[in-house]
Parts: sequence; C-alpha cells; structure tokens
Amino acid sequence: MRDRTADLARGGAGNDAVIADNGQTDVLDGFEAVDRTPNATPGPVTATQPVTVGAGNVRVKRGVASIKVSAPAGASGNSTGTLTVRTAKPVRLAGLKLTLQLGSRRYDIAPGATKTLKLKLAKGSQRLAGSKRQLKALAVASTGPQGQIAQSSRRLTLTLNTATKGR
Repeated sequence: MRDRTADLARGGAGNDAVIADNGQTDVLDGFEAVDRTPNATPGPVTATQPVTVGAGNVRVKRGVASIKVSAPAGASGNSTGTLTVRTAKPVRLAGLKLTLQLGSRRYDIAPGATKTLKLKLAKGSQRLAGSKRQLKALAVASTGPQGQIAQSSRRLTLTLNTATKGR
C-alpha cells in the first residue's frame, strides 16, 4: 500500500501486518504490525517581513522622486524586492479610465537599514498633475522570494516641480 495515494485498509482475525504511507495519507484499522513512512516534519517557518515606505509627501525634481524605504530590524536577511508607484485612482486617458504605473525601482536593504530610492517617473506624469502640480499616488513595495511575497503600501502626494526652460 506504499503508493503515495490515499488508501483504506482493514485487518482481519489473526496476526496482520501492513506497509503503508504516512499517517496523513492512509487509514488503517485492525493491524497488529504497521510499517509507515514517517510524517515529514516541516522546516522552520520564516515569514517574509514587509518593508516600510516613507513619508506621504514626496518632492519630484527633474522627473525623479526620492522615496525612503526601511527594512525591519528583525528580518533574517536582506529585504529584496520592487517598489512600484502608480496613480492612486484611475485617471482618464484616451477615453479610458486607467490606473497608471508611474515608475518602478528594485531594492536590496540590510535589516534595520533605511535607503532612499531614486525613482524615475514616466514622462507623462507632469500632464497628470493638477494646477497645484500635485499628483496622488500609491507606492507598493513587494518583498521576498516568489511564493512568499510580503507587500506594504503607502499613499503618496507627489509634488512636481514646474517645468523650467533653459536659456
């Protein structure tokens, strides 16, 4: 019965023996001698801890936003991932309402450290800002290996500088 599929086996009168899969797979009843594959013990659980995205007001100079990201001090290793900034709400573009990605940047931060990421924004970001030159955005930080990704997010107000003409 050791075939890695679920089985049900019942022993009869007399001295019965069985070779079976682990206790979570096979159901056995009435056997005097049972040889089972041991249950696999799970390894230590190391949950990925999300990073913290900095302040809500960010100044944009020459199309580059400087955003602080902090790794948790109790992390088991470096926090590696991607910071993505997108519009907080859908915007109307070419007759469609879309949430646009404004920029993205990879990071690798030591535990307990803070790093300022220089994120280059998309060229059309200036046009999305209102008359006050501000743009509401959402910064999403995705940290960890595939399958164990921890996310954190923060609403940001991007203050874009005015376009200056060179002389």
